Amino acid sequence: MRPDSVLPLRWVHAVGGALSLLPDAAGRLLRPARYRDLPAARPRPEPLPPAARRVLLGPVNTAGQAHAWARALEAAHPGEEAAHAGAAAAPPALVARSLSATAAGPFAFPVDIAVPPALSRVSRDWQREHTRVRGFSATDVVIESGLPLFGPAFGQSLQREVRALQRRGIRVVIVCHGSDVRDVVAHAARLDCSPYRLPALAASVPAVQRRTRERRRAIRATGAPVLGTTHGVLIDLPEATWVPVVVDVAAWAVERPPLAARPDAAQPDAAQPDAAPLVVHAPSQSVIKGSDVIDAVLGRLAAEGLVRYERLEQVTHEAVAAAYRRADIMVDSVRMGGYGVAACEALAAGRVVVSNVLPAYRAAIARDHGLEVPIVQAEPETLEGVLRGLLRDPAAARATAERGPAFVRALHDGRLSAARILAALDSPAALGRSATLDGPAALGSRQ
Repeated sequence: MRPDSVLPLRWVHAVGGALSLLPDAAGRLLRPARYRDLPAARPRPEPLPPAARRVLLGPVNTAGQAHAWARALEAAHPGEEAAHAGAAAAPPALVARSLSATAAGPFAFPVDIAVPPALSRVSRDWQREHTRVRGFSATDVVIESGLPLFGPAFGQSLQREVRALQRRGIRVVIVCHGSDVRDVVAHAARLDCSPYRLPALAASVPAVQRRTRERRRAIRATGAPVLGTTHGVLIDLPEATWVPVVVDVAAWAVERPPLAARPDAAQPDAAQPDAAPLVVHAPSQSVIKGSDVIDAVLGRLAAEGLVRYERLEQVTHEAVAAAYRRADIMVDSVRMGGYGVAACEALAAGRVVVSNVLPAYRAAIARDHGLEVPIVQAEPETLEGVLRGLLRDPAAARATAERGPAFVRALHDGRLSAARILAALDSPAALGRSATLDGPAALGSRQ
């Protein structure tokens, strides 16, 4: 085939999009391979339970946050327990359900509604029913990462999906987690230690930049309120409002204080290797987190007998939780400049958390909430010195760790998150209307 006879890529996408809108019967005839993996038994979508307000959150449930926000929203409205227990009572003020259209498996987080990915991606008949029965039964929708909640039901167009919901009087907000909208070129320019400066990621940066730029454009085109789970999102989407990630503080509580009993760092007891402090690192993405630096530093300290090092990757959330409870120190990241769910879990467990959190983010939390982030600061070049300092002065390290549970309880136990999600949903922009106030000020403090 001559080069000039090749269809333009946009035409290929257009044809593929048109075919994805076909009913299943036609799709099976024209694209049999695509329909081969559809499950024979298809769960029928059900409407959300009766309530004055019905909130649907999804479709990715990143780090279990859609599920955590759903529980936080319900906790802010008494009477929800009756809906779960099936008790005969008046409908509660609010019910919230999390939804995930990602693959289930040992690494999946709890979710209320698990949508089979093949159905979500392929079956046009199921997508229509899912949208009509479940989606249109909501009064409020929280869309994660700018990804269409109903798959290709609206031609994979976020703007069309948002408009369709709003025309039915359904309030819509969009929440972003960080990597989904990150301007990776700007991140590399801001941080000398940015992972996007590394040769390992250099080849992927242009494609990632194009994808996240398009995602930001699509989100802005909806006009819906935007929330961000990290302060980094507020840089990439300045119109966003911070909505904290949520951690169950009580579930992570550990009675044993960190670094409570260890041999003298200068004279480790070789006969008691288990007495050395345990340092845990459980990266979600090793290159992004700076695991190469962390592994090298902790390898040296372990070789000296100063610490035991436990590196976790591709393990279940339960295994990570067990490791945090055993640990004395948790090293999160030395490259990204922010903190997220993993750091909050370790803080809630009262562990010493070491990570790179930019001064601007620390200052924003101090200014807006009067709290100091109890995460020990470390960059790639300072990590080893920071860890040796913690080992030399365990009392000071414990004092920092003791502030962790209270910090998480104040900002990350779900109360602030629920308030900010509801404030965004109650804003005129959630229904596609112009706000009385300009921009995010209508939602109150952004951070």
